[in-house]
Amino acid sequence: MFSKTSQRRLTGVVGAAAIAAALASASPASAYTCSASALRGTVLTQGGIEPAAVGGSGCKTEAATLASLPTPLAGAANAFTVLSGPTKSPAQQQALSMAGVESLTVGSLRNLPLTLPAAQIPAGLDAVRVPLPANLGLLGLPDAITVNALPAAEALVPVRQLPDVALAAVRSLRSAVSAQCLAGLPNLIGASSVDGLTVLGEGLPTGEPVQRVVTLLDEQTIPLSNLSRDAVQLPGGLSFDNPVTGPALRTAVDQVLDGLPPIVMPPAVGTVETAPAEQHSEDGVLEQRALRMTVTAVGQQVADLVIGIARVATDGLSCAEAAVAPVIKPSEQLKAVARPVQPASQLAVSCSQADVTLVNVIDQGTHVTLIGAAAKKLVGKRVRIVQTWNGKRVATTKVGRSGFFRTKAPMPREALRYTNRARYMAVAGGEKSLPLKLHRRMRFSTLEAHGKKVTLKGRIFGPMSDERIEIRQAVSCTKDVVVKRIRPRSDGSWKVTLRAPKGARAVTYRATTMVRNEGSLKKFPTFTLPGYVTL
Repeated sequence: MFSKTSQRRLTGVVGAAAIAAALASASPASAYTCSASALRGTVLTQGGIEPAAVGGSGCKTEAATLASLPTPLAGAANAFTVLSGPTKSPAQQQALSMAGVESLTVGSLRNLPLTLPAAQIPAGLDAVRVPLPANLGLLGLPDAITVNALPAAEALVPVRQLPDVALAAVRSLRSAVSAQCLAGLPNLIGASSVDGLTVLGEGLPTGEPVQRVVTLLDEQTIPLSNLSRDAVQLPGGLSFDNPVTGPALRTAVDQVLDGLPPIVMPPAVGTVETAPAEQHSEDGVLEQRALRMTVTAVGQQVADLVIGIARVATDGLSCAEAAVAPVIKPSEQLKAVARPVQPASQLAVSCSQADVTLVNVIDQGTHVTLIGAAAKKLVGKRVRIVQTWNGKRVATTKVGRSGFFRTKAPMPREALRYTNRARYMAVAGGEKSLPLKLHRRMRFSTLEAHGKKVTLKGRIFGPMSDERIEIRQAVSCTKDVVVKRIRPRSDGSWKVTLRAPKGARAVTYRATTMVRNEGSLKKFPTFTLPGYVTL
């Protein structure tokens, strides 16, 4: 079976060369049938999309890798199958199918040829009856007139656009199926992993099915009091510009139009249905699907996709001789396809003074969360977390395959918690990180990349000033540039979405602003720690 470690490794995209180097050569004929497909389905009317697929006839080592996908897709995709073990002994062979994507984006919502709901303009605006005051009768005017306000109302209707977001985006995704003889019987195991799923601009959970209605454009009302009176068409011979009758005519028309119902711009909605980690098993066949999704926008289906499809069939495999044959564990083969170290972790280390660095220290209720990064050579090595005010070790963890590590430590006593003394340091491989202060006036809560966009969320703690927040992007270890200025919400929280820098594999951001102390009007600067994002 897949171990937990093996399942975590399913998210990496691998090249065929790495697989071929790590696994035994394949046999052209086998007792298995293998296939793998990174993505299959329809986007708008473009059906039959399947950019990277292999196998389907027998089982052999082959791969299809795409560093960039054809429009309307973007990202990287990979599919491969592997057959290993003795050529003349099918019962001692193992079959593996694997498929996945990295940084996948599907289309652009704004660019879709969709018709938005039409504006609902009140009926009868082309012939609105307007009673006139009696004094205008003395000037030869009737007791009522009929005006045409429809052109003026139509001029109020704005041109609306759908949000500039991807139909769907996945940070990384992978499925795998492994087959071999165990205890004299065919054994098929499947697993999948999905990381960072966004559909129609909303982040979705990846561990459970989802059915959701998403509002793409809110309902909007436009009162007819906003009409340009000069665009209202009066009966022949009458004008608002007449110095004698014009003011009274304008007042009479205003009273009637202001009492009419507003123009309504109906909302535009979409629907999302997702199903992660689907397995289809029957008669010696196992197919693992990492994610199935159906997306509609304003009543039209815009995407119907299955992503990450791995399939192995045993084709009547006899496992009689496997009782004395060595078992090749799936985890041993999956070591060849482990997820690489994340560029963001190595970016964090590259600007530090040691091969280990703390990225964030967060006081959360009853505990302290510590996040750090380490050089690639320290992956799997132990990390000790030390309180610098007394030198005490308070947590131990290991550097993950991503190059990041995360752990928790007890919260220090209240008298120390908010002081400058409350600092933590990471120690690994004989090196020490710079100490980080526990409590900060401003910090990031989320840093996520989806396709070509990066979303940053954070919060300011304590009294704020009226100053805006500057979002700065690092261009070197010692220089950064302002890429956005925003204002926080009243509770201090804030969110911004930025375009990712072209050609970069990772990027560093920092947010700065001015804050105040309780009971003081004096402002002073505060800033987040650097935040690192893999693109």
